Amino acid sequence: MKPFSVNSVPPCFTFPPDSKQFLRLHHADASIVRFPSRVFQSHPPEEPYDLRRDPDQLINVADDASYIRSLQALRRQLKAELVKNADPRVLVGK
Repeated sequence: MKPFSVNSVPPCFTFPPDSKQFLRLHHADASIVRFPSRVFQSHPPEEPYDLRRDPDQLINVADDASYIRSLQALRRQLKAELVKNADPRVLVGK
């Protein structure tokens, strides 16, 4: 992997990102074997966390009924922001 310098493009802005490319090419390397699965695994559609109770964001509360009101409010906020910015994800089908 290329070293990062102030005058270069950060790896996260290259395509494919240098870090993902490195993991893809070295997936069998025993020293990094746990990282590719975290990067390339599928993710749930929503990943809300209770940052007061779970600052490390390890427990997804999307399916926890006690958070339903908060989740509904967050969904409304997100949709309003997407509509306000004419995001194509909410304009499809209109």
